[in-house]
This record gives sequence, structure tokens and C-alpha cells, in this order.
Amino acid sequence: MKFRLIVGIIAGMFLWMGFIHQPEYRVNQEGCAGSGCHIQKKGLFSLHKMANLKVSVRAHGIARQAPVGAQLLDARGRIIDYQEPGYSREISLNAPQPGHYRVLIGYKLDQPYWDSLSVTLTPSIINIPSSRYGTATFKLFPIHPRKVRQAAVLQFILPEKRQVEVGVYTPVGKKVGTIFSGFLAKGIHEIYWKARDQYLHPLEPGQYLIELRAGRDRQVQSLLVVQ
Repeated sequence: MKFRLIVGIIAGMFLWMGFIHQPEYRVNQEGCAGSGCHIQKKGLFSLHKMANLKVSVRAHGIARQAPVGAQLLDARGRIIDYQEPGYSREISLNAPQPGHYRVLIGYKLDQPYWDSLSVTLTPSIINIPSSRYGTATFKLFPIHPRKVRQAAVLQFILPEKRQVEVGVYTPVGKKVGTIFSGFLAKGIHEIYWKARDQYLHPLEPGQYLIELRAGRDRQVQSLLVVQ
């Protein structure tokens, strides 16, 4: 009798804990947005713009006091980019290479809600007059800005279609991330890069090297990540 009473008390405690526990919305952890602990709510956001491996979305009908977070998942469900919960209703996410992705948007008030859509991201060729630089020369333009707080823009010329890889290294040559990897067509390209490592963590302040490889060609530039 005493044993049954103890078991009943323990079971009741677990049941009570289950009722009062509310899963936190932690957008930078896999499986949170869109998992069973969130309620799907259609129409939370719409596609605003897609260009150059970057997708911008706008959230709709969400209370002002609710912070909104987002994730970009690849075809295998891995988090490629994310936006921490905040009060901006326009969110931009970036992919490191062309492909099919899923955008997840979520927020939490009394309960956590989410919505999603599928996108196909491809690299873009920006419209810079070829007479100014020509397209027969492999060239990495100066990275802007050179002192990076959150993001930087990389522009480069390819004289022909090539396999391209853009990597991030410490001054001693340790690779800490890949900005882009894939085939790109002949022309002038632009890549928007958030200053994060291969695990999507913000880079520590300091000096870094950006290496552009395309076939046998290679160019390197340095930049400074600041707080």
C-alpha cells in the first residue's frame, strides 16, 4: 500500500511538471522551430525578396511585444543560418551555396507558434559594367567594410564558370568557416556574409583572412572583426 502511494506521488509530480513546463523558443538550436512543441500557424510571414543566396521575409499579424526568430534549414534539416528573436518584422537569411532550403519563422506569447515555406536560392551576377573592370581577369575586390561588426560584402570576378570556395581563416591558417562553396558562372559576383564560424557562432573579435579559390586561382584579403 505504501509502495503504491509513493509511486502515485512520484507520477503526480511528473504530471504536474509536464503541465507547468513551457518549452523555450531557442531559435539557434535544431528542431525547436517547427517541432512538436510549437503550434503551426499559417500566414505568419511572406516572402519579400530573394537574391544572391539571400532570402528576405516579412512577418505579419504578430503582436508588437512578441519577439520573432527565424531559421534557414537545408534539405537535410540542418540549421544554415538563423536570426535571434527580436522585434524587427523584416528578416534576412543567407545560404552558403545554391540549393533548396526551408525558412522557419516563430514567436512565443502564451504559446509558441511557427510557420514555414520552401525556397530555392541561386547565386546572382551583379550588374557592374564590364568595360570598367573586364571579365577576363580573376579578381577579389576590397571587402566592405574592413572592420566588420555583423556582416560584410564580398565581390569578385570570374573569367569563366568555375568551382568556387570562399573560406575564413585565422592569421595562423586555421579554418573557422566556409562562406560559399559551389559552381558560379562567368561574371561579377557578390556575396553577403554574416561574421559567423562553421557552427554559426559569431566570430570572436580579431583579425581574419578571407580566401577566394577558383580553380588554380587564389586571392586572400584580411579583415578585422570588432564588437
